[in-house]
Amino acid sequence: MVPIIYEQNIDLHFSDFDMFGHVNSKHYVDYVVSSRFKYIANTYGLNQRDFLNKGYGFYITKTEMNFKKSIVNTISNVDVKSWVEKISDTLIKVPFEIKSESGEVFCYGSFTCHTIDIKAGRTIEIPKFMEQIFFEN
Repeated sequence: MVPIIYEQNIDLHFSDFDMFGHVNSKHYVDYVVSSRFKYIANTYGLNQRDFLNKGYGFYITKTEMNFKKSIVNTISNVDVKSWVEKISDTLIKVPFEIKSESGEVFCYGSFTCHTIDIKAGRTIEIPKFMEQIFFEN
């Protein structure tokens, strides 16, 4: 399966910056998750509420971030690139890169998340329709 590469430009907000004038690391994963949902909404017309209405949710169990350069308060947006590297039962592994508009890497890494059945409150196998969102046919 060939992964679909998600690339989105994300606006930074005043509240993303700490007192030292750089983006706090807690926002980096938010940028990746936001970019993925933005891509899915723009490409497939699905939003977070649609997943919830179908009874599906996601939770992150592991993150790895490698910081190359700080995102400082003179920067107003970043480019986020991500793709699904692996699907295994309930697990989805998502590598990512966060770059400047000129291509300079701020951070790269990955996160692992699991799909859950919201009503049952337990992990479930990845639904087939999600595989079509993550991989080319």
